[in-house]
Amino acid sequence: MNLVSALEDTYPQVAEHRGTASILDPHYGPTRYPNACPVAPPFKVYGRKQAREAVAATEQRVGTAANLIR
Repeated sequence: MNLVSALEDTYPQVAEHRGTASILDPHYGPTRYPNACPVAPPFKVYGRKQAREAVAATEQRVGTAANLIR
């Protein structure tokens, strides 16, 4: 969310990703650092639905970034 806030003044189209930021933010720590998830390893906590949502949100962000640098 901090990245969206920092960029939206310069690139207003980034503001549309505020919703996807809330989808992706919870995935950063537990999926990157296996010990960050106290309940179980990430592969036991995350299912296909969460993975699909995260991939779709990431694809949207990458698409916007690609359009900005063209």
